[in-house]
Amino acid sequence: MAQYHKIPQNVTTYQGRIIGKFTAKQFIFLAVGGIIAFLVFNTELPGNIKIPISIVSIGSSLIFAVLNYEGRSADMWIQSFINAVYATTQMRWKKRIKPIAFTMPGYHPHRQASGPRKRTTSELNRYLDLRGRANPKSDLSKEEQTIVDRIRKINTDQKKQSIANNTSTNGT
Repeated sequence: MAQYHKIPQNVTTYQGRIIGKFTAKQFIFLAVGGIIAFLVFNTELPGNIKIPISIVSIGSSLIFAVLNYEGRSADMWIQSFINAVYATTQMRWKKRIKPIAFTMPGYHPHRQASGPRKRTTSELNRYLDLRGRANPKSDLSKEEQTIVDRIRKINTDQKKQSIANNTSTNGT
């Protein structure tokens, strides 16, 4: 009998545990809060200033590290709140001066908007000159060149024959 194993679905969101149940992110929050509290507590400030600052830094690091509500940490809630506060709530519509092509009554998507580019006579002559020239530098051996020449001759003979057939059928 085959055994089936459940495939984990949260592979990309899995966070490894470092110490106990704390992930790396939670551990960094706790470490930063503890370091700030330690540094403030060891300064020359009076006690009525450094004790509240140390308590606030430790408390906020505990909140960020431990507090989870509906599967989201406190830093995610704060980030979402800031994004919601600064997000645009009103949009402004701008009227387009030129209408969109597909909304026009005479628009047909299968029609080509513009035809092929017209070639100038000089461009055509240059193309025909290049086509008629033999390639002076050929990498082919003599045997290969004779085969290519035979193929070209067959091709031109076929073209001539098809032209002759067309003129004979059109003439009757």
